[in-house]
Amino acid sequence: MSDPVTFVVPGTPRGKGRPRFSGKSGTVYTPAGTRSYETTVGRMATLAMRGRGGPMTGPLHLDLKVHFSIPVSWPKDRREAAITGRMSGHQYRTGG
Repeated sequence: MSDPVTFVVPGTPRGKGRPRFSGKSGTVYTPAGTRSYETTVGRMATLAMRGRGGPMTGPLHLDLKVHFSIPVSWPKDRREAAITGRMSGHQYRTGG
């Protein structure tokens, strides 16, 4: 087992944007914000992997920590629950 690779991606976490379609040419493209964030993630990972002899092979384990701001649109009780770590009783909608 090799040493863990750790890196931080600066800025606000961003989900993968859905592909867009150009009406004129009919081509599919990735939104600029998504491309930019993917480039940043790739650069941070490349820097973290320096001196490790190339890409990893075999099974990998990933621990991911993501930090978001609490939306101001949330009701007061839900914001307080998020701040105090008592979110287990709330329902979440996923992007799927």
